Amino acid sequence: MTILFTKESIESVFLDPMNNFSESSVCFEVRKDPLTGETSRIVPETGIELQRTEDFSDIIEESRGCFFCEENIERDTPKFKQEIVEDGRIKEGSVILFPNIFPYGKYSGVCAFKEHFISLEKFNAGLIKEALIACKIFAENVYKNDKTAKYCTINWNYLPPAGSSILHPHIQPLIDPFVSNYHRLLLDNSKKYFSVNGSSYWKDIINVEMDRDERYIGKTGSVEWITPFAPRGHFEIIGVTNSPDYISLSDKEIMDIATGVSKVLKFYNTEGRDSFNMSIYSGIMSDFKDKEYFSTNIRIIARSNMQRYYMNDANYLRMLLNEPVISTSPEEVCKRIKEIF
Repeated sequence: MTILFTKESIESVFLDPMNNFSESSVCFEVRKDPLTGETSRIVPETGIELQRTEDFSDIIEESRGCFFCEENIERDTPKFKQEIVEDGRIKEGSVILFPNIFPYGKYSGVCAFKEHFISLEKFNAGLIKEALIACKIFAENVYKNDKTAKYCTINWNYLPPAGSSILHPHIQPLIDPFVSNYHRLLLDNSKKYFSVNGSSYWKDIINVEMDRDERYIGKTGSVEWITPFAPRGHFEIIGVTNSPDYISLSDKEIMDIATGVSKVLKFYNTEGRDSFNMSIYSGIMSDFKDKEYFSTNIRIIARSNMQRYYMNDANYLRMLLNEPVISTSPEEVCKRIKEIF
């Protein structure tokens, strides 16, 4: 089982009404992910690349004083049971982590930043680190109390186009006995790759990408950053750690992650993107040592810009055919982000 970068170029031909119905064509690529086998399409235009940023300061002001704002958070947010968090909520620096009142899993948390709105370029590494540390404490507490809750992801929807129901920035840790579909795909294929090759896919893909120098971005401390050959989202960036699971990360490694995430968000800002999703995928949390087949990894994708009437970039291809469509190639994204990374 080797790492293969498989792609096929396809041409779509039509009679163009913009050019007196003469024959015209559009070329695009179908690429296969080297780990999962899932395909994605690189096309010249999807619409997202044409979007402009829009002033939504009025929405920010109108929504101040929400449940997560400093004056309300202690009164209006729930608390964990004492066996999970002794004081009910986890506080780390300026962030507060509490239960999700609309949970997606058995242990579903919300980690709210102090400020009601933070623009992308102002998410510094220290601020992000505080949130990720709080999420680690939560994951440790949960797993110590419930060994069946071994699947952990740390997730972030930033602004409504990315699925956030509230403007106030927050990260959502999810620890559950049931693994989500894509997380399972990563775990299962990583284990299969290791059983066949005797090496970690995650370490191998970093070495291959460094040698090819097409999609390797760089590193922040111990974390290596690449653009994926077959992206799942626009301007997708992947970070790969040396840790098999989230609770094994040291504070230094979490700072390395936070530094990289901060750089990615600054890159999005320079590209005129203002909304994103992020997930951190942990290896299975367990007391066993056979976890070297997986590396905790981070994925960040840009979404449609925050506009009063924004275009949702998750169409039928993404939602019902499970086929991502991307307008900017990962090779081009890599070139651009290297300038500021």
